[in-house]
Amino acid sequence: METANKLTQSLSSPIGWLLALMGHLTPLKDVFFLLLLIVVADFLTGLRASKKKDIPWSSRRLRKSISKMLCYFGIVYLLFEFQNILNIDFIASYKLVAGFIYLVELISILENMAVITENKVFLKIVKLIRGKVKDDDIINEILNEKNETKTKKNL
Repeated sequence: METANKLTQSLSSPIGWLLALMGHLTPLKDVFFLLLLIVVADFLTGLRASKKKDIPWSSRRLRKSISKMLCYFGIVYLLFEFQNILNIDFIASYKLVAGFIYLVELISILENMAVITENKVFLKIVKLIRGKVKDDDIINEILNEKNETKTKKNL
């Protein structure tokens, strides 16, 4: 009875709810940490690539990185809950999706490193991933894609 009272008291405060949420998310801590790490690495290498090519910084990129990270966390969490609700232990769908996200972000980091260093190794890796490059100028193609804004209206 005393334990139930203490549990009720702890959940009646915001800190109690936060601790309960953190306890619930404990299985995801490593996945979330790596997601955070790779998005921050992509953001920082993107800033460095922008500086190298004299592209002005904007708050749009920071907002994009933050919203991207929140979306990544959200989809991984939803898949984790889906897996737990259905008691599916043999398929770690949230880990598969997180792995795909890591791969996408890693490719973006490699593209940024190709722009920063212009090293042949990075350029060859990016060309291998992308396939045929227009005008055989991988640096400009990467920069054009990353700095492209939506000017076309949706029909």
